[in-house]
Amino acid sequence: MTRELGLKNPIFFEAGHRRQYFNYTVFWVYVSKACFHGIFCYYLPTIGYTIASSTGYTYDNWQHSAISFTILLHVVTYKLFIDGRQINLLTFITSTLSIIFYYVTVLIISSSSVAEALDPDLMGTYNILLADSKVWLLIIALPLFCLVPDITIKIYNTYWKRTPIDWQLK
Repeated sequence: MTRELGLKNPIFFEAGHRRQYFNYTVFWVYVSKACFHGIFCYYLPTIGYTIASSTGYTYDNWQHSAISFTILLHVVTYKLFIDGRQINLLTFITSTLSIIFYYVTVLIISSSSVAEALDPDLMGTYNILLADSKVWLLIIALPLFCLVPDITIKIYNTYWKRTPIDWQLK
């Protein structure tokens, strides 16, 4: 919505006065979704990798935490697209570059020279993880699964619980 459109149509601000954007229900929905995301992004990789990988390597806490954090990064990035009202090329480029920056950074940090100075247990962690196809399956599929409640609530709000801005922008 542009500034001019907002000044010409003060009804757009009615939803804020009626507390449609933030109230107790909206707060607890956000908290519930965050708990859902956190539980699934932590426990599914932990449970899924209690057995050895295809190469016989047994994953430890570093690997479980690294997988979980990587999945959460993807969930948060995709959630920005779901909750955002203005998705454009700049949003897409920024999100893509942030994910690329994350992977480059963790690969550098887990390299032998840097990991030796920070924490020797971190050495090669991401190299091992990113070489495993099961980890990539988790990184791709689990965020999509975690975002099902967000997508469902977004669709419900878009069609059945619309704000004055939604009516105007449709």
